[in-house]
Amino acid sequence: MPIALTYLDGPTRTGGFGPSLRPSGDVRADMDLVRAFYADKRGVRPERRTPAVLREEGPDAPKP
Repeated sequence: MPIALTYLDGPTRTGGFGPSLRPSGDVRADMDLVRAFYADKRGVRPERRTPAVLREEGPDAPKP
């Protein structure tokens, strides 16, 4: 099932739709596409932004 990427950009007061992403099964590669799409978007309160990370990439990720 495709995932529609949408946004509301605070500083420019614009919103819109991006590409539809059909998950490939490679979660990290799919997440890289999502991060790339949202890289230049900013929220209404940019100071509250948090990076989009997978559980496996975060500080609490299990160590190999």
